[in-house]
Amino acid sequence: MFRAFLTAGICSIFALVAVFGVRSRIWPFVEDINQRDQDFGDLNVLLHLADFFQRNPLGDPNQVGLSEFGITPNYPLILPRILGSFSIGLDDLLLVGTFLIALMAIAVSMIFFFATSGKPFPVVVITAVFAVLWSFSPPFMLAAERGNYDILIFVILTIAALVFHRFGWISAGLVLVSALFKLFPIAAAIGFLRLKRGWALLLVPICGLAFYLL
Repeated sequence: MFRAFLTAGICSIFALVAVFGVRSRIWPFVEDINQRDQDFGDLNVLLHLADFFQRNPLGDPNQVGLSEFGITPNYPLILPRILGSFSIGLDDLLLVGTFLIALMAIAVSMIFFFATSGKPFPVVVITAVFAVLWSFSPPFMLAAERGNYDILIFVILTIAALVFHRFGWISAGLVLVSALFKLFPIAAAIGFLRLKRGWALLLVPICGLAFYLL
């Protein structure tokens, strides 16, 4: 019960810190003068591309000069295509940014809950203190301020590791999904080597990503 209480508290603190930081504009990480007063700068790019695919389902954003507007589609375009297909775009910037913050808060609090399972009381309390302090760290602030969609990758991999750790094929599928969104999460596939049938599970995301790239 105590761990559950601390987990809920950590989740709430993370969400409050992130929302306050974004709305008060006290986190000075954005150096581009054109985006200094713009909430969720990274997410803005993603949703701009989603708008593009709503208007041009078969279009190529690399061919229409989006760089003139500060938009550089230098990552896989599957996620903006998916968002565009659900009519999610720039008009939903605040809603989606807030949703990402909530997801990150929940994921971090989940990690705390699982990591402190069976640990003595002092360890639980000290871990909770460090978790709260991390909510004021530059990596967290930057991710929240920019609406960086690596948050989504972090959440997907957290679910794969903590919720579906006993279901290897589901975990492998989640790693593949996250890799299709951003490529680099494919490195998480090596974690399957510690499992039974690990080599088979390792090949699922690797072959899936290779097929996509081809």
